[in-house]
Amino acid sequence: MSQPWPPTQRPLDPARSGTPQAPAATAGPGLPAGPGLSGRLPGQSAGATPGRPAPGHPGSAHPGSAHPAGPAHPPSAEPRTAGRLAGATALALLAALVGGVCYALLVRFLFDPATSEFAVLSVVSLVLGALVALGPALLGRNWWHYSGGAALALLAVVLGDLYGLAMVIALLVGDATGLTAAELFFQRFGDLWGTWSRTAGWSDILTLCFAPAAALAVSGLCHAMSRRSATS
Repeated sequence: MSQPWPPTQRPLDPARSGTPQAPAATAGPGLPAGPGLSGRLPGQSAGATPGRPAPGHPGSAHPGSAHPAGPAHPPSAEPRTAGRLAGATALALLAALVGGVCYALLVRFLFDPATSEFAVLSVVSLVLGALVALGPALLGRNWWHYSGGAALALLAVVLGDLYGLAMVIALLVGDATGLTAAELFFQRFGDLWGTWSRTAGWSDILTLCFAPAAALAVSGLCHAMSRRSATS
């Protein structure tokens, strides 16, 4: 039987042909045997060379490292402080508005037309000052906030007394002149202020001063309680 030309060459078997083989890599002392682990230190990842950390290692300065080198900065407390101050201001303004309107209504309805005398509202002034100071006292941090609450309490009680006087004047002469309390307060405030300054006595001024005094007292009490709870 004829053979194909040229004759096909079969791969030689090294074991039969006697061709010498390269010796297999042997593992060193203490190293596991295997072709993929030869020359690699224990705990060393693939692709790492001695003296140079592997990518992603904690000691590597690579930008994509899993462990950042520097410590993380703590979150700033400025937004929280601004939020507390805004809340304290909103509460103080709301209390001053409601308290001033209530004070004016009490001045109007407690006025005696027969004797033309106004009622002394010392207790009402104290309560108004305490209510206005609650926001700055609970949410404020220093005496500047507390002083602002006291000033707002004084402004609320003075404006409430002025609007109450405007309602009394409108009650007395409104039928003859057609004046209203809102017109006196917003359009003829100078005349209203002059009438108030001439008719107000020392007892009235002292009553108005009760509001900021109560505001400062409430603020000081809340400040002392917060310091005591912080130290304990």
